Amino acid sequence: MTNSWKVRQFDFNNAFFNGDLHETVHMVQPKGYELGFGLVYKLEKALYRLKQVPHAWYLKLSSTLHQFGFKSSTSDSCLFVRHSSTSTIYLFSYADNILVTGPCAEEIEGLIRQLHVVFTLKDLGEMSFFFGVKVVRSSPNALLLKQSKYIKELLGRANMRDSKLVPTPMLSSPKLTATPSSPFHNPSLYRSVVGGLQYTTITHPEIAYSVSKVSQYMHAPTDKHWKAFKRILHFLARTINMGLQLHKSDSLRVMNFCDSDWATDTDDCKSVSGYCVFFGSNLITWSSRKKQIFSRSSTEAEFQALADAMTDTIWLQKTATRDASTT
Repeated sequence: MTNSWKVRQFDFNNAFFNGDLHETVHMVQPKGYELGFGLVYKLEKALYRLKQVPHAWYLKLSSTLHQFGFKSSTSDSCLFVRHSSTSTIYLFSYADNILVTGPCAEEIEGLIRQLHVVFTLKDLGEMSFFFGVKVVRSSPNALLLKQSKYIKELLGRANMRDSKLVPTPMLSSPKLTATPSSPFHNPSLYRSVVGGLQYTTITHPEIAYSVSKVSQYMHAPTDKHWKAFKRILHFLARTINMGLQLHKSDSLRVMNFCDSDWATDTDDCKSVSGYCVFFGSNLITWSSRKKQIFSRSSTEAEFQALADAMTDTIWLQKTATRDASTT
């Protein structure tokens, strides 16, 4: 954002087939290709659904990028950086989906042509839709990330397409508890939609606490828990066209804000903590969750929250300052 770089997106066709197997793997003969009774095939190339295939593909891609002059980041193994005398290119890999950015469009075009010689790929142009997140360039120095399509799908799965709109994702009282009450008639649906709801926190950090709360009752959801979940969807229906704004910032300072309550969970007396980390004026990462251990005082709860927040903060600082280091 600071340098107004465009982000190109492309993906590899049948990426996992390019991985090299380093183990001996046999498979049952597929129907129609039997060569004899009691025989099996020995795989020479990777196939989908093998547990080692994702790692084999990663090794193939990383070795290829290293040959092209890229170095792996020590902070994130999916981030690759290439410095030259004229520019710097950043490449992020998520399975077979790639994002690449840098100041020189011609150099990025050259990289895509180089990769296309080795792998078959599809150039998707400037980033616009990535794993359910729509990316809108609202200005030359700003991006808006939103999940309108994904939220509509969630509303459909919960049969709430015509839901009413509410101003907040959760009521302050009464508090949700695990106290036995009328069980929800479809626990599988509850687990499915609440699990899907967790993905919306990528662009809606304001519902992080609410989603964390309803996620605590997946083992035995009740009608009260379902009602609380529906309110979150009512809120998302109201804010469906909103999202997370990333824009040019004059400062590259990393700032961390965190807080914690103390033993407010009425079921087990554990604390709930939350934090958010800013890179300049942009919100980069955040969390809200119940602690897994007990706190003997409010001070201890606060320090535990600070330790969690500093984990992400240190990682972000390393990524920003040491992204060209080799592993």
